[in-house]
Amino acid sequence: MRKIHLPVERKLVEALTYIVENKSSASRVIKYSFSQNKKWGARDRRAFAECFYDILRNYRAYAYPYAKGGDEFKLSSEKLLSIIDDWKNGVINKNGIPEKIKYSASEDLFTKLKEEFSLSDVTDFLRNSYKKADVFLRVNTLKTTEDELVKKLLSEEIEVERIKENCLKLEDRKNVFITEAFKKGLFEMQDGASQDVAPFLEVEPGHRVIDSCAGAGGKTLHIAALMQGKGKIIAMDIFEKRLEELKKRSKRAGAQNIEIKHISSTKVVKRMENSADRLLLDVPCTGTGVYRRKPESKLFFNMEEHKRLNILQKEIIRSHSRMLKPGGKMVYATCSVLPSENMKVVEGFLKDNSSFELESSVTNKVGQDGFDGFFMAKLVKKT
Repeated sequence: MRKIHLPVERKLVEALTYIVENKSSASRVIKYSFSQNKKWGARDRRAFAECFYDILRNYRAYAYPYAKGGDEFKLSSEKLLSIIDDWKNGVINKNGIPEKIKYSASEDLFTKLKEEFSLSDVTDFLRNSYKKADVFLRVNTLKTTEDELVKKLLSEEIEVERIKENCLKLEDRKNVFITEAFKKGLFEMQDGASQDVAPFLEVEPGHRVIDSCAGAGGKTLHIAALMQGKGKIIAMDIFEKRLEELKKRSKRAGAQNIEIKHISSTKVVKRMENSADRLLLDVPCTGTGVYRRKPESKLFFNMEEHKRLNILQKEIIRSHSRMLKPGGKMVYATCSVLPSENMKVVEGFLKDNSSFELESSVTNKVGQDGFDGFFMAKLVKKT
């Protein structure tokens, strides 16, 4: 039987209630819960996080016998405590439960998956999305080498496995953010599939590169490392808070060739037409490829949001592609596995833009090589 102290159980009920009522981010709820309970030791924090994520991963299956056909997102505190007891005792019987409930997919998500995939592929996707994700690190080659980082991490009791060039997997889950190696900017936490995007863009030292949906800059920093600090990277986003985080990360990583630009209006993009040698469009998406890391997302997937994002994806590739020079290359990427957000968007764009042609594309299924689900397509601007 797993042990959790009663005060922690009560906070778990509060956290679960909040997330299902507000459709909030699990990572934000965890962060808030820890900040409000600073007296918790490492054991309580670990127990809270493990129980919280495991229940979210299995929420509909756990809630099924208690909802009894009612609204599973409006369970009483007593029923949520019963679910926590079930988790502690390892009690979860999925026999006879429909697939969508067994793997805690929303009704809209299950419908959408059946629209775009065969039933066997839907089942495979749900099974793979249900598993826990491994943790991967990317070596920051601006400051160190793979061999040096492995030795440094080992000296701090962090064991890793080499997966591919400059990509390491944690052997055991540990808080790597408190290590000296992290504080010195020797690595970034980044999934293995995500680490394929920057090399796919074929950047070279001296290029002018635009990362048009940079966010907090995981791929921006990887591009900077591949460019060896030479040339210029313009990291753009509509969210200023994310760009503020990128400023901190770029300083820690020693990436000095990054210019940060807030997209405050459409004029920002228009002023940069025909200026980029390389263009990365890592567009907003439903995140169906990263459900292992964000189990709450498959609970909250809804068709209206999917349609909204799909419209936005088409608009971004249409308008932002103008920033690419003739002869330049553009990568359209998502962390979704849905064809409607991926190749269908690219095909629609190519149909209306004869000056572009598709060079290659890659689809990474959830769990493939142990990585997240991902899609990227590389397009060349001919004229």
